[in-house]
Amino acid sequence: MALRDRLFTVRSTTPTRIPSTENDMRTQLIALALTAAALQPAAADTVSLNFENLSAAAVQLTTQFSGNGVVFSGDAWGVKSRYNGCGGNASFLHTGSCGAVLLADNVSGGPISNPYSDFTVSLAGGFVNEVSFAYSALSGADVLIQLFDATGSLLAQVGNLTTANCASTGVSFCNWFDGSIAFAGVATSIVFSAIDQTLMIDDLKFTTPAASGTVPEPGSIALALGALGALAWTRKRHSR
Repeated sequence: MALRDRLFTVRSTTPTRIPSTENDMRTQLIALALTAAALQPAAADTVSLNFENLSAAAVQLTTQFSGNGVVFSGDAWGVKSRYNGCGGNASFLHTGSCGAVLLADNVSGGPISNPYSDFTVSLAGGFVNEVSFAYSALSGADVLIQLFDATGSLLAQVGNLTTANCASTGVSFCNWFDGSIAFAGVATSIVFSAIDQTLMIDDLKFTTPAASGTVPEPGSIALALGALGALAWTRKRHSR
């Protein structure tokens, strides 16, 4: 065999040894990417209810929003406004809105057994961080809002909401305010209570936890790809 052939054979069968510094860098980059993926928060979804698609002028709310994972129970009535061509009978004005929820034991105005009424909104899978809503409360409404987890433990509550009556004759609810409740843990229900027919709620918004934490967030994927790109660059640089 010629010397040139022998040299070629030896070089082609001898494995390329990666310096320890490159091995260390590769290990650190992969560890960084995996750590980032593990620390990225799970994605969250938002469930919003604006009550603009009610099937009637007044309907007691139960499972109408079960497609969103939301169920109502108690004295919750979805009502349409009688103003602005909304086609309903409820005496409220809310800019950009025709539908809302009225807290009422008897929406027709009949006798009630208790001056206080309440309704519960439950969300399948729970909700986290914060719940927000718009509300209109009459003077003396004595509103109390409570959040509970799956075991029935109280997570948060608020009272003493701003109240105001309408100056306009014939309009019951016209002063609307933004409300929100921040909390820790996973809540499964929110309870609204007040003097009967003194509270309206609109634009409910929940943040739900991700159904699964197994899918990496886009930030994790980008960081992992960046780490792998850096590793490829170091290998290419070494090969030069």
